[in-house]
Amino acid sequence: MRAYIERWRSWFNAQPWSYRWILIIVLVRPFIDLLWFTKRYGILSPLQITGALTILLSIIYALRIKIGQQKLLPFSFLIFALLLLLNQMLVLIEGTSVQGVGFFLRTIMPVILFVYLTRVVNTYDRFRGFLDTFLVASIFPIGMLLYESVISPISYVPLAESRGGGYRLTGFYADLFSYMSYVIGDLLIFGYLGVKAIVHHRRRVGYISIVAVLGIGVIALFGLKHQASWGVFIFLISNFLFYIKGKKKGAPYVVLIMLFMLVSSPFIFNTQLRALFSKEISVYENKVATESALNGRIRRWERYFKTWSKTPNVTKLFGVGLSNLSHRDKVIMSSGGMHSDYVRFLFGTGVVGLSSLLIFYAVVFFKSMSLRKAERFFVVSAGVIMLMYGITSNPFGSSGSLLILVMAGFSMALAKKTEISRKKSA
Repeated sequence: MRAYIERWRSWFNAQPWSYRWILIIVLVRPFIDLLWFTKRYGILSPLQITGALTILLSIIYALRIKIGQQKLLPFSFLIFALLLLLNQMLVLIEGTSVQGVGFFLRTIMPVILFVYLTRVVNTYDRFRGFLDTFLVASIFPIGMLLYESVISPISYVPLAESRGGGYRLTGFYADLFSYMSYVIGDLLIFGYLGVKAIVHHRRRVGYISIVAVLGIGVIALFGLKHQASWGVFIFLISNFLFYIKGKKKGAPYVVLIMLFMLVSSPFIFNTQLRALFSKEISVYENKVATESALNGRIRRWERYFKTWSKTPNVTKLFGVGLSNLSHRDKVIMSSGGMHSDYVRFLFGTGVVGLSSLLIFYAVVFFKSMSLRKAERFFVVSAGVIMLMYGITSNPFGSSGSLLILVMAGFSMALAKKTEISRKKSA
């Protein structure tokens, strides 16, 4: 571990400031998130200051760094970004306030950050260094989560009896997403490193390491009690097995992981998943109404879909910012209050905007096919994580460091293959 940290520090110190600043943001984010209670201080909150700095520095360096031989952003992403910016500006102008400005900046920040990342994450060296930085940053939150799970809870949120009761661990954070970012992000990175070692380097990975990663993942998810995260966890394991299957070095790990899942699955289902998905199971069995599924989200979606259906076609095509709906409805329909990226972007950018975002994801998947198998695993997995979480939450903006990690992978996939090399970029 010490040698690993020393190698990472050497790499980190060699990076230019144009890239190092975002690495610093990733490193301090777990501690900045501890100060969530300072939101009441408005623009003086460390969270607000960090967000403003991220936007400002992203714009500055995105404009200063030359594109060179790198291709421009996909046209589909530009269309989505333009419609998101247009709608949010119209909503802001209609009801200008300090709170409205904060909402505007939080909504457009992922777009601005991604434009910047495409400028700097354009080599394997920088991509791998970013992954190492994320792992270093996750030491504190993962350590705290394991302490809560194994020794004693620090703080928690009670769950309704319809979700099996009990509680969801939150530690010193405001909600589970601060934890979830690092749990899922680390599993994604370890999956990438495993594929890289087994497929490309034909190296042996310690069996204890494999079991430890899986075990920590299961322990963490037991504490988080989050439906979508269990789905993502199962997908990551399945995708890892898919990428190492057929490899002589991978056969023992396939057997080991399948054995682990076979032994643990009944316990996980009976003590966790059955309770978490009880409402959905009841809906499937026609015991309760459909709108009760997904923790009541369907009921909320149905309400606002009725509102959206009454708007003009131009609104349906390009977003609620162009409608005559009340300012309150516009804010709610284009915010995280929709609890789904698909729904909020359908309302917030229209059919054209949502379609453009999905086409962008498809472009990234297509581009990843020309990468090495390990990098392809990372990009495909990152994209599916966004798609899965997007059903019942807002990963494009509300998943903290996980979104930055995903965007780093997307940026690497979109870079010109003449730039993707093991050499450090200038």
